[in-house]
Amino acid sequence: MRHYYEKDSLMTHYFHTGMAEGKWNHMMAQTRIGYTYWQQPEFNVVPKTERVSVLSGAQPDMQVEGHGAVYSSESDRLPEFDVFNQPSYYLELFNKGDQSFKYRLTSKQKWVKFSSAKGSIDDQKRIYVSIDWDQAPVGLNEAVVNVKAGKRSMDVKLSAWNPSEAQKAAISGFVETRGYVSMESSNYSRVNETDAISWLVIPDIGRTLDGMVAQPYRVEEQVAGEGPSIEYELYLRTPGTVKVHAYFSPTLNYPGGEGLHYGISFDDDAPVVINAHADASDNAWYQKVGNSIMVHTSEHSIESAGQHTLKYHMVSPGLVLQKIVVDTGGLKNTYLGPEESFKK
Repeated sequence: MRHYYEKDSLMTHYFHTGMAEGKWNHMMAQTRIGYTYWQQPEFNVVPKTERVSVLSGAQPDMQVEGHGAVYSSESDRLPEFDVFNQPSYYLELFNKGDQSFKYRLTSKQKWVKFSSAKGSIDDQKRIYVSIDWDQAPVGLNEAVVNVKAGKRSMDVKLSAWNPSEAQKAAISGFVETRGYVSMESSNYSRVNETDAISWLVIPDIGRTLDGMVAQPYRVEEQVAGEGPSIEYELYLRTPGTVKVHAYFSPTLNYPGGEGLHYGISFDDDAPVVINAHADASDNAWYQKVGNSIMVHTSEHSIESAGQHTLKYHMVSPGLVLQKIVVDTGGLKNTYLGPEESFKK
């Protein structure tokens, strides 16, 4: 690192004094090395570095997908498998030592499959775990994968959801998996309009797809539950309290007053009305503009698992809805929000 830092300073000196007889002197004088946040440092500094020493012998370790830390009793479970998405998840085997080691993956459940069941690792290897859905039993089933790596033995837990054919036939709309349902706004089940107000799809305005906005922009505020709405059919496996995160294009409170409002409800419940401009602080606005999104959350009670209808109610004109995410307890923080759930 220091070698390249010094090389940069010599290149800068030549650019200022040697090239074209100094014609471009001072053109590269701005400090540019050693940034730790958005503002430039007062002068170039060598970035902080650490030296990592390779351990002696074979030193196997592993990371389980879905966890930021290496394998432990707190990070020993893969995300849930389901028959609709049929995902594969990885186990990252790696070596912290200077000698290779052999590995072997086994499971008592024969419906658990591996991209590589055995082999040898010098540095690291990513092995994918998947499910043979033709062999997987019906219901929510548990399995254990045993990973033997060198002298280590590590057990990884997993679960696989495979509803019966009758259950699959009864499911309609977006399906909850891994503790959430994610829905792009334009992939609705139904829209409800009035003689004066309709819904417009704005293609590709969203960070991940489209946007939905009520038209025209200049109309009176509506009573949630009595005006236009958008409906999304979904299948929830987890009853209880859920959080609904609504993603909007950032907008000022341009009409004035108390802010722009919208409503969320499930089935025939009364809508919960949310003020998108309840936080009028400068910092809130910086976050909305900087991330090009504003996310607002409401809580709702789901009495039973099964088929439900989420309704987004237009109250104030001007809000552009991009995405709706229902968190039933498993949602993890991601910058763009989770990818859209499977829709049947």
